[in-house]
Amino acid sequence: KRVKCIDFLKEASKTKHGITYVSRAKDVFKSYQKIWFEVEALSVYFKSLDIQTGDKVIIILPNGDDFILSFFALQNIGAIPCAIYPPMRFKKLNEWKRTFKHQIKSLLPKKIIGDERIRPLVQDLSRLTMISPMEFNFNLDKKSSVYPQTETAFIQFSSGTTGMPKPIEITHKMLFSNIKNIRKAFGNPRYQEEHTTVSWLPLYHDMGLVGAFLTSIYAKVPFILMRPEEFLANPMLWIKKISQYKASVSVAPNFAFGLCAKRFDPPKEIDLSHWEVAMCGAEQIHKETMDQFCELFKDFGFKKKSITPVYGMAEATLAVTFSPIHREPLYTEFEFDSLIKDSKAVPGRGIKLASLGSPLGETSLQIRQNEKIVTEEACLGDIWIKGESIHLKDDWLKSGDRGFIYQEELYLFGRSKDIIITNGKNIDPSNIELACRDISGIRAGKVVAVSRLSPSGFEEIYLFAEAKEEHKNSHLKDQIFKAILEETSIKVQHIIILKRGSIPRTSSGKNQRSKCLDLYLKGDIAKTDHSKIDLLKLMIHQSKIKTKNFFNMYK
Repeated sequence: KRVKCIDFLKEASKTKHGITYVSRAKDVFKSYQKIWFEVEALSVYFKSLDIQTGDKVIIILPNGDDFILSFFALQNIGAIPCAIYPPMRFKKLNEWKRTFKHQIKSLLPKKIIGDERIRPLVQDLSRLTMISPMEFNFNLDKKSSVYPQTETAFIQFSSGTTGMPKPIEITHKMLFSNIKNIRKAFGNPRYQEEHTTVSWLPLYHDMGLVGAFLTSIYAKVPFILMRPEEFLANPMLWIKKISQYKASVSVAPNFAFGLCAKRFDPPKEIDLSHWEVAMCGAEQIHKETMDQFCELFKDFGFKKKSITPVYGMAEATLAVTFSPIHREPLYTEFEFDSLIKDSKAVPGRGIKLASLGSPLGETSLQIRQNEKIVTEEACLGDIWIKGESIHLKDDWLKSGDRGFIYQEELYLFGRSKDIIITNGKNIDPSNIELACRDISGIRAGKVVAVSRLSPSGFEEIYLFAEAKEEHKNSHLKDQIFKAILEETSIKVQHIIILKRGSIPRTSSGKNQRSKCLDLYLKGDIAKTDHSKIDLLKLMIHQSKIKTKNFFNMYK
């Protein structure tokens, strides 16, 4: 029998467990049984609005009960939900509008489910009917209809690191395969059957939706859900909830562990001894960041062996490789020059990289150079993947990432789609960016390198860096130029110093190199000089939202 995503919730509803929603006022628990009851009622309401089997419906809601009820109710009637991120940041509203228009065009959805406060924005950008959670009708007579199901469980967008996000259809078979392999990677049956998960990751992103939420529902275990903005405002709240609910599993990108270390201020009663699996992925994993986190929280029971580096992508449903559970993170130092010049991973002084483990389940992985398969170990090239949970299940998929296999485990080393070609050589921009890592005047991780063909026919390199607000060094450009030249022998033609928050990022927090250059060439980067009040006036005018509602929405 084919396992469907909606079956996860049906089975979970037979247990005593449920979801706890974290809020500023108080945490609210709702059992899976009650959630399933409301999902059935909401399904009838959605059918009354002419949402049919196979219809695509966009969800623009924050983490919370409305999102979860909408997601499962759509699946229950055979419709196909697609979650996209809400407009939350002042300076990113125009960017959100452009992305939203692209998503509408690529999806051709039937309707949109969104917060009432964004209705003016949605109506301004599309002619689609928007359903607000305020309109949900749970009083209709619940019918025991068995609705037909499509092969597609839901649609998720790629991160859009090098361009506009692309819609990816996740089938029920792909989802079940990936979740089954994730749970199998846990190894110890206790973590498979008895764990509790805490997550603040957004449900519109694959790591939050599949890795944290749906995996927990399938396992029928307690799930504690926070909102991303609550974590960003108070990272210690994440730590506090892990302690409070004795959570054994939580997932986060590298920057989250760094933010917790930076704002380290835990209450004395914190106990992290139950946190057995701390999966870390979605971006490059830095040894210094993870070591600092482990050192700060070891007196509160956190164990270094809980850190589990992983690798995944939306096109693979989520997970591709896993490090062994309960093995301390494995970092290996490689010669930087050998990786750049010879595409070979040679152990030695240079750059420390984290092992991302081995492929999950039946997933296969290849390293290719110039489209040719490399069988020799430690050769740097493009990562190709294949498997039941991969979007192209009958063929190999080029991941867009570069890496190598060393001692049978995967190491990531930048992306292939942003390759810079200069003097006849292919250069990974992350190598240039890494050369700036020790410059004190630059915000960590806020550097992007990208190239552009000049009118004379030569490729010129642009380096964008966000300066620390307190930094007043007038020689910052010289320091950057010198650091890159010394480490990579590359001369950068254009160095642009930006203010905090200027570099555009994907919904999952990755820097967008090409978009940064486009904004700069259009002169849009300079708009970061506008004062907050000017931005507010502009956004309020453009979105036609009443001032009071606008502030309530984005505060």
